[in-house]
Amino acid sequence: MQLESVKFHNGGYCWQLARLAGSKSWKPRRFFAVFLSFVHPKYGLCVIDTGYGPRVRAAQRTFNGRLLNFLLPIPRNQPFEQANYLASGHGISTHHVNLVFVSHFHADHIGGLDLFPHSTFVYRHETLEELQAVSGYSQLRHGFLPMLIPSFFESQGCKVGEACFTQHAERLPGLQVYDFFKDGSVLLLDLPGHALGHTGYFLRLQDKSLLYAVDAFWDLEAFQKSARLPAPSRAATFNWPAYCRTQETLRNIQHTLKLNPLGCHCPHTQAYVEQL
Repeated sequence: MQLESVKFHNGGYCWQLARLAGSKSWKPRRFFAVFLSFVHPKYGLCVIDTGYGPRVRAAQRTFNGRLLNFLLPIPRNQPFEQANYLASGHGISTHHVNLVFVSHFHADHIGGLDLFPHSTFVYRHETLEELQAVSGYSQLRHGFLPMLIPSFFESQGCKVGEACFTQHAERLPGLQVYDFFKDGSVLLLDLPGHALGHTGYFLRLQDKSLLYAVDAFWDLEAFQKSARLPAPSRAATFNWPAYCRTQETLRNIQHTLKLNPLGCHCPHTQAYVEQL
């Protein structure tokens, strides 16, 4: 089966040096918190991640939230701070969103979860359980702010276990894959390294396929050149060796499929935000 449409949206942004994404430039640039929406013929409107949301500002008042905002400053007076910004700015009525896929539990990907009280959340439950069980210091190291998880999240969850992921040698060699709808339209990809339980997505449309690698890289040109990230960026990854292996696997798939992967914070992805 094929998806009827896929759209890319900007859910706010933070500032950081382009060099930290692997670029040669030391100029600061916006790192947009991109999220996706798509329509499945049977399951209707779905989103992948949420970008930031109003709750992020409250989370920034916690000790860990203040530290994370120091490292990744989120400018004030952005549209995401308004409770209705998804409807007014993106044409998304949260009442009509059936499924919310969570790629990983960083604030720029889950900051708007509380805006979806009627949706089912698709997430890797062992990842969330591990993040909830560790100390506050370890949560900071993981970039996890617990208050961004709404009270109804787990009761409305569709839990994905690690055993769901299997090899998909025919189409995506080297990756562990989970065919979520069992129809080939949305494949969840295990892309370890950036964060605990980091997940990408392979989306099949009528005229093309999209490989959304989320945060497996931050700059397409740096990724294609195998540019080594600077020390602060390497230190910020959950598992640097796994991150490098994931990138190498994605480069092999890119060569095989002749398909450029898309990264959440990559400047090239902004062309999709503007066009779709």
